[in-house]
Amino acid sequence: MENKKARDIVLKSRNIAIENIAYNINKMGFLPKVEDNFNFRSDNKMRLMAHILRNGFKTGYYVDEKFIEENGFTIKENQYALIFEYLKEIDAETGQKSYRFFKKYNIEQINETDKALEILSKEVKVRKKYNLRKEKLETFFKENNFDLLNRILFIGIIRIVTGKDINFGEKYEKAYKDELIKIAKENPEFIRNVFIETDRFVNKYLYENELVEE
Repeated sequence: MENKKARDIVLKSRNIAIENIAYNINKMGFLPKVEDNFNFRSDNKMRLMAHILRNGFKTGYYVDEKFIEENGFTIKENQYALIFEYLKEIDAETGQKSYRFFKKYNIEQINETDKALEILSKEVKVRKKYNLRKEKLETFFKENNFDLLNRILFIGIIRIVTGKDINFGEKYEKAYKDELIKIAKENPEFIRNVFIETDRFVNKYLYENELVEE
């Protein structure tokens, strides 16, 4: 794939995801668990959340085109794929990298949703446990000087990672939400940076608050 075209698609779809995050900011507390090991960039985590919020999906199961083809499944009409970005080394001497991407679909976007769910639900996954009590989270927010955007994004990320029903009922009032949408359109990099920062805090929190069985 020609690099400039891939880069253009990655950057355009990333900015669309940021807008979708802003438009749906008050729905963060209702995100489902995403069945993944999350060994990918914060940008893709943001894309996942935006894709679910925009489409109102109830499940967090995502599959790639290879899975769909191998199982003889078909994609529903007028479905927008989730663009998953990554960097590929294109020069062994300089280490130069360029953007590439592949597509994923929520299983609700394919006609054989139930069959896909049956296959995926058979995979045995060991879920880690964490201290997600409200008082613990509130203390962490205070210690790290979280503003409202940090708090809401943090809860959204925690939900897709753990699947736990955590919702503090916080939301943007209309005037502030409109301002957030304006920022997303005019300066998407600002919201992207806040998301990346918040995602790092999530990783830190989960690392420090894992519940280990003795």
